[in-house]
Amino acid sequence: MGIRENYKDIMLVDESGRMEYFDISDVDFFDLKPEELIGTKAHQHYSNLNDENSTLMRAVNHGETILRCVQDLATAGGKIVRQESDTFCVKNGSKIVGAIEFAYYDAKKDVLETKDSTKDSQSGAWEQS
Repeated sequence: MGIRENYKDIMLVDESGRMEYFDISDVDFFDLKPEELIGTKAHQHYSNLNDENSTLMRAVNHGETILRCVQDLATAGGKIVRQESDTFCVKNGSKIVGAIEFAYYDAKKDVLETKDSTKDSQSGAWEQS
């Protein structure tokens, strides 16, 4: 799969996981406020994510490239939304200086109605397909 032509969103974080750049096609899908994103960690905006299960943080902290990751995100508005993403480390030589993530979703079908709809949504667990 890799980077596909039809990605919906892109996020770029620095070596501490703080957002430096984003292009999110539908901020309402994720219940996000663009003016509050720069300088924050992406997982701060989803109640079920943290430093250990955030794909961007795993890339920054552990050097992981994560492809075809399906993740359920608990938004600030109380929705559970599903996205698939590809996450890559950004390096300067051998030093990790950030991470970039390309996300894919269908706004018409990837909103899960309740938090009980999927076991993984509570834990922030993700799976690679």
